[in-house]
Amino acid sequence: MYRAAFPDRLMAGQHPLEVLIVVRIHDRELRLPGVPSNRLGAVQPTAVIVLAAGLGTRMRSATPKVLHPIAGRTLLGHVLQAAKPLEAATYAVVVGHGRDEVSAEAAAHIPGVATIVQDQQRGTGHAVSVALAALPQVTAGLVLVLAGDTPLVRTADLAGALAAAASGATAAVVVTAK
Repeated sequence: MYRAAFPDRLMAGQHPLEVLIVVRIHDRELRLPGVPSNRLGAVQPTAVIVLAAGLGTRMRSATPKVLHPIAGRTLLGHVLQAAKPLEAATYAVVVGHGRDEVSAEAAAHIPGVATIVQDQQRGTGHAVSVALAALPQVTAGLVLVLAGDTPLVRTADLAGALAAAASGATAAVVVTAK
């Protein structure tokens, strides 16, 4: 489990930044008044960060793992299309291996997406820290963190996880698959 504390974001009058990592995991309780919702009626995250910097060595391919196609779309494309209806204020993709190609693919799905370079891949927590450091406008609310290689994730699953986090009734939200 990864717990994040971002004291530099805890300025007077600001709510603490809450991080929800879906698929690979975690969040703290969210207790924010008036959590915004989107056109789906779902909780609207402050930011969606997609982790797509890995080498994908087990795939034994020069192509970045998240750019492999499945069912007519790249792995990354499936994840971004699932997250797009959530209408986050900020969308970001953490890139590393094949950064130019991965950045172009992300922009094809979400114009204006921020691409954040993680030069050294030191795990999920490090990738989230690098992303948050590059997104100074993200100071409060829910941040949804997704693995870029999870093509079966659905918008409804993400909306359900965000609703559970926003309710304040849980200390952690984990989305898994059978």
